[in-house]
Amino acid sequence: MLTNQSPPPPASFELLRERAHQLRRNMLVQARGKGQGYVGQALGTAEFLSALYFNEMRYDAARMDDPDRDRFLMSTGHYALSLWAVFAEIGLISRDVLPLYGKDAGPIDMTTFDAVLG
Repeated sequence: MLTNQSPPPPASFELLRERAHQLRRNMLVQARGKGQGYVGQALGTAEFLSALYFNEMRYDAARMDDPDRDRFLMSTGHYALSLWAVFAEIGLISRDVLPLYGKDAGPIDMTTFDAVLG
């Protein structure tokens, strides 16, 4: 059960802007040298994902199985690049796996699927 039932305190615009910038950097780390991954679309999601994950949503990255957490459903699986970037920022996955995005038998897939906890 979440200990805090309300959204986090409002983040400053500057903090959200910095978070969005870091998300874009994470996305580019994943896409580097691949020639695929819907990079343009992913980069365009940085602001709203920053606002959601760092200002609005209630969750504990250490307890993503908590039934009381907020959930975000992104129906476009091709935007997985942006979700992995967020998950690295909140500590759900290690930043070390970002360069392995989309590699055969790699730990993070090019599309999302129902087992992803974020």
